[in-house]
Order: sequence, then C-alpha cells, then structure tokens
Amino acid sequence: MKKLGFGFMRLPVLDENDAAQVDLELLCRMADKFIERGFTYFDTAYVYHKQQSENFLRKAVVERYPRDAFQIATKL
Repeated sequence: MKKLGFGFMRLPVLDENDAAQVDLELLCRMADKFIERGFTYFDTAYVYHKQQSENFLRKAVVERYPRDAFQIATKL
C-alpha cells in the first residue's frame, strides 16, 4: 500500500459559506486521480462538512469503485 491518504476533512465547496455544499464533480475527479496513481486510503469522520463527509465519500468512491480498490478509515 502506498503511504498517502486522501482526507475528506477539507473538500472543494461550491459556496465558501456552506461547508455542506461540496463540489461533487470536482471531488470525483480528485478521487479518480488519486486511485489512478495507485493510492487506496481514504480518511473521513462524521463531523466533517456538516456531517456530510461520509456521504460524499460514498458518492465519490464507494459507489464508483469495487470494494477491493480502496480502504477507508472513519472516526466518531
């Protein structure tokens, strides 16, 4: 496993005043590049992005890649 993680604490947003308005299209492109380059580790937590970070991880990675293509760490 390569030793670099993709953190979901600070994602690209559409509205700088609303952390829950994540730019999903850009996030998907970022996740694609990360995986294309051989990285597999994603990190998130419930509280990030107004409790939406895990949902964005699901949309950008989990629903788009086979389960053996990535690893996820999440915190309370």
